[in-house]
Amino acid sequence: MSSTIKSLSFSKVVVSLLILVFGLMTLVEGGQTLLRTPLAEMPAQKIVPFVLIFNAASGFVYLALFWGVFRDKAWAKPLSLGLVISIALVFLAFGIHVSQGGEFMTRTPYAMTIRLTFWILVTAWIWKRKG
Repeated sequence: MSSTIKSLSFSKVVVSLLILVFGLMTLVEGGQTLLRTPLAEMPAQKIVPFVLIFNAASGFVYLALFWGVFRDKAWAKPLSLGLVISIALVFLAFGIHVSQGGEFMTRTPYAMTIRLTFWILVTAWIWKRKG
């Protein structure tokens, strides 16, 4: 039996696939919004540009983490932790934006909460694993 097959576990396959789907969805949604909405029009649509740009760009990190988790790469641990910290900082900046009267789409805090919770859970799983 090859070492790749031996290293596959049900939880690793499930988590890897969740990361892959989350990453692809993030890239598609963020990319479509960026491509169809000029920066000048974002405030009128209540889009917070720094949140959108961060989320769209982070989709590439999600795909890297898919590969890192699936292939048991050591760099997946610090990258996942860095991602959680980055998401939390962007969420904090978003909160400051809102507290200063900045406009936002109602779904943004919900999406950021889901994103942060997902990555906290995935990161905890990555760090708990042996290897």
